[in-house]
Amino acid sequence: MEILHDLPFFRNLSHEEMHNINKVFSDTKYDLGDVIYREGEKSTRLCVIASGSVKLIKQNLDGKEILTDILKQGEFFGNMDPSGETFYVETAIAQVSSCIMKINSEQFRSILEKYPTASLKVLDIMSKRLKESQERIKQLSANSVENRIAYTILKLGEKLGVENDLGLLIQIPLTRYDIAGMTGTTPETASRIISKFKEVGLIKTGRKWTVITNISELEKKI
Repeated sequence: MEILHDLPFFRNLSHEEMHNINKVFSDTKYDLGDVIYREGEKSTRLCVIASGSVKLIKQNLDGKEILTDILKQGEFFGNMDPSGETFYVETAIAQVSSCIMKINSEQFRSILEKYPTASLKVLDIMSKRLKESQERIKQLSANSVENRIAYTILKLGEKLGVENDLGLLIQIPLTRYDIAGMTGTTPETASRIISKFKEVGLIKTGRKWTVITNISELEKKI
């Protein structure tokens, strides 16, 4: 219940109110690579990550997959539009073994009708996500590939990173295909630039982790 209460639209509700809301959520476990839902399917649920991480993928006009976001424990995705029936605009995939809490769209809409402050917060969040999406589009269209990759790694560090002795640790699998998908380039170009960043001491990488070892110098690449 703590994970749900930490969601921005439920944060101001009482313990009793949250207890009632918690009862309408269900849990589903997913293994690495499992598809939670696909782009274009009818959007029927709001999802919350109880544990693990999820990546969101969208197809562009050429049919290529673009990684649009990586979500961590406590974040939400899926249908949060209280206005009515919609369709998923991306595919959600478990990036590691994950537990996802789900609520039916109609039940979520009923909760928002019952708690107007939660409904207002949902609208705020939708507006914020739109602005973030516009900022990503701006980065893709206006900057060089090196700028975009530096920006993306820094944003992931800001969102997912944990400080350790080496720097800012991003403890998730992050492949050259992921970076390429988020920055609008090829895996080969992403690999070359990541290798360059490693050579000059800006980052270190492993099979399931990336560390930003010099944030200030990486910021200069933007």
